[in-house]
Amino acid sequence: MVKRLLTVIFILIFAAGILVNASGVNFAERYEYDGRFVDVQPENWFFSSVVRSFELGIVNGVSQTDFDPYGKVTTLHAVVLAARLHSLHNRGTEIFLSGEYWYTGAVEYAIEHRIVSTGIWKYLDTEITRAKFFQLINDSLSDDMLKPINPLPNGEIAPWTLLPQGLFPDLDAQSIYAPAIYRMYQAGILTGDNKGIRGGDTITRAETATLMVRVAEEELRIRAG
Repeated sequence: MVKRLLTVIFILIFAAGILVNASGVNFAERYEYDGRFVDVQPENWFFSSVVRSFELGIVNGVSQTDFDPYGKVTTLHAVVLAARLHSLHNRGTEIFLSGEYWYTGAVEYAIEHRIVSTGIWKYLDTEITRAKFFQLINDSLSDDMLKPINPLPNGEIAPWTLLPQGLFPDLDAQSIYAPAIYRMYQAGILTGDNKGIRGGDTITRAETATLMVRVAEEELRIRAG
């Protein structure tokens, strides 16, 4: 009887652990940064973000010694980042099943969890715009990862999105990307600049590292105003 009771208790504790792990945010330091990236130096504005995103297991370099901070981001890079965010949050690991290429497991994971569609394979080598990058990352994040900290401004409401016009000077609130961008703004992930969100521009690897650490560590998120 005692042995059976202990077994039941163990099962309940184990199950509770699974539930906590499945619903909790599993971003923690996984690797020690050893100064490997020769093109990332302490005086660079992106230094801390690159180092932290590497430590968290979200962003890697283009080689063992180079990060390529000013390099433009491809759709492949964006899909892999989205898969890692989703997997770290839900499974506590950024490791995927091996496949034909280094990225096969990550892309298949993103497809399986409906972050992207199967048609993504055709576009992996293409450069991605900032707006599409924001959309892709947004689609990998659950509501508990994006708790609102910034209120939306008052303004004329756009018809189909029901979002207020005027948050970013270069973004129409009726844009297909507006809901994702507004959601990430509210969570303190995106801030824009004096030109707006610059959705049609490309995004650099350094910029993605900054966004990734804001997703992973809530204390780094930006409050408007």
